[in-house]
Amino acid sequence: MIFVLIANMLQAQTLLLSGEILNFKSGEPLVGAIVYWEGTNDAVITDLSGEFNIIKDTVVNILVIDYTGFTTRKFEITNESQIVVNLEEDNNNSIDVVKIKIEKPSTNINMHTTIKVEELSQKELGKAACCNLSESFETNPTVDVSFTDAITGTKQIQLLGLAGPYSLISTGNIPTITGNSALTGIEFIPGQWLESIQLVKGTGSVVNGYNSIAGQINTEYKNLNNEEKLFLNVYGNSAAKVELNAINNFKVTETINSGLFVQADAGSISMDNNNDEFMDNQVGEKIVLMNIWECQSDSSNWTFKGSVKFDYLDKESGQMPNIHSRYLFTNKQQKAEAWTKLGYVFNSPGRSTGLQLHTFSDKKDFAFGNSTLSAVEQKFYANWIYADIISNSNHTIKTGVNYVYNSIHNSFDALNYGWDENVIGAFAEYTFKPSNKFSLVTGGRIDYSTVWGLILTPRVHVRWEISENSVVRFSGGLGTKNPNPFLENLGVFASSRNIILDANLQQEKAWNYGLNYTKKFKMKEKPYSVSFDFYRTDFLNKLITNLDNNSHEVNFYNIKNASYANSFMSQFKAEPTKYLNTTVAYRYYDVQTKFNGTNFQKNPLTPSHRAFINADVKLHKKWNWDLTVNWNGKSRLPSLNEHPNNLQVGALSDAYWLANSQLKFKPNKKWEFYIGAENLFNYQQPNAIIDSSNPFSENFDASLVWGPVFGRKVYGGLKLKI
Repeated sequence: MIFVLIANMLQAQTLLLSGEILNFKSGEPLVGAIVYWEGTNDAVITDLSGEFNIIKDTVVNILVIDYTGFTTRKFEITNESQIVVNLEEDNNNSIDVVKIKIEKPSTNINMHTTIKVEELSQKELGKAACCNLSESFETNPTVDVSFTDAITGTKQIQLLGLAGPYSLISTGNIPTITGNSALTGIEFIPGQWLESIQLVKGTGSVVNGYNSIAGQINTEYKNLNNEEKLFLNVYGNSAAKVELNAINNFKVTETINSGLFVQADAGSISMDNNNDEFMDNQVGEKIVLMNIWECQSDSSNWTFKGSVKFDYLDKESGQMPNIHSRYLFTNKQQKAEAWTKLGYVFNSPGRSTGLQLHTFSDKKDFAFGNSTLSAVEQKFYANWIYADIISNSNHTIKTGVNYVYNSIHNSFDALNYGWDENVIGAFAEYTFKPSNKFSLVTGGRIDYSTVWGLILTPRVHVRWEISENSVVRFSGGLGTKNPNPFLENLGVFASSRNIILDANLQQEKAWNYGLNYTKKFKMKEKPYSVSFDFYRTDFLNKLITNLDNNSHEVNFYNIKNASYANSFMSQFKAEPTKYLNTTVAYRYYDVQTKFNGTNFQKNPLTPSHRAFINADVKLHKKWNWDLTVNWNGKSRLPSLNEHPNNLQVGALSDAYWLANSQLKFKPNKKWEFYIGAENLFNYQQPNAIIDSSNPFSENFDASLVWGPVFGRKVYGGLKLKI
């Protein structure tokens, strides 16, 4: 039987012709090219990777490849089992415009990329209010969102059970949310501006730098070339916040486009829903302005895209205004930045080069009662990338060099921390793709920092299609992050804890490796998918924020080989009818550290178990209803042994349910109206602020937040697209 199977396999291989169709000029795959044997009806089309498989004809050996706008080519096939074809554009036989509309899923896992990429589209972002990037993940189980404390209103994201700064956040694949902005910067990426978000778990590509440990979150702003020239969004909620988003795209010349993006929000009414005499919301204003320019021509090999952006925020919270000698938190931030991407495509298949530039100046001033936290950062980033094909399209390479200047100077009262750093690095990444069933991406980079020394970054990614629409992927590599204890732990300053900072902090380093499985299938012609993934992060060196050593202190120090994070997630997506789309997910986190130097303890405020369900219901062609329900399990709470008995907390938090819902009415293509509610069950964490009646006492602590503080929040708004 074995010999018969082998013989059949060998025969099948000789009767099957595989190939890849590429654009000769750009090297990009041509999707939907028609491949057939001349004079027959035996035809196939290329997939999203430009690849095809066709059974050899026993009589006809002339293969025809046809693609609209390109020159039709014919080949005589003899003993070949695999071919690569580069098609040239046919300028004498082209049509003006073809518009094709595809109903894309709101979230999609790309089955063809070596690195697992989950994309969130505009449709997914529209399920929630999406005031900023942190709120864009409320309907997605991959990223967790929580508050850092009960006063500042700062939201943080988590990936693989690790805080947001362990993930690389980029815009157009340029690292933009870094350094002092790693925690607070997500507030200045408006969700209404985004075209899509791409999520990568684990270590990403070495092309983007050595920073990503838990994953990468890449945002793409709305395309200037789409039909939407004017976009307006007006939003208001029961927390007395109003917001305006506006986008105006206009054509300067036939090849130059520009877009003006504006976001402004304001709140003036102080609210205290849990009666602890502290405001549950922030009052003040925020303004974000951005201008994007883009130049691209079909007759030129050059492309250019660039932007300037300004952020301004002036808000406050703390005790209610009627309190005498009140505890006040003030938040003032100003940031100016610019980025540009310049690309050139050679007249050789698959060969291109590009230059990425990014610079900013950022100033933040916070006041926590009688204490002040100031942060200043300047940065310049340059990254040159060269891509090419080696021999044939089975072998491709990306290589380049980069330079970074980073200056950070932060201070909390009389305590100072920061550095002035110059980094120069080089990288190379090789992709091997012998067939559409298997691919391998391996790479490494070497960087030298004038502050931290030599930094080595090896990484590998493997994809194997074990059956049709069934893919297994593996990733592994090393990630490195600069320690930034003040701005990455903003919540701990909303307390009376004494700050104890080790004098010689080192870079954080961790190995991350993971395995994931994705299967897409159909039942009664309706799409379904299931996925499982497991990731392990082992820290070689980690910056510890120790809240357990003493309830009146927070200790920042490094610890080696004494922290790890395990993350498991299962997800099931189903569209049983054209009126219903559902997602169900479960996440398990085992994140532990030797806080006392000897025994592992679970990281505080990190639930081990989480469950998620989302239902997107089309009530009518003009009406849509969305419901998201999260269950958060119990998490460990830091010890407060030094506090009086009446101010003690338990060892574990409560488990709780959190539900969000939104109803949309879209009478036509231009207008959309929506109403919704966050925290439908009106759950509020009890005693979110320890000793709230004595905010200047040594026992005051608003940093131990594990649940909602505000309670139910109702909102509504409208969108106009022209």
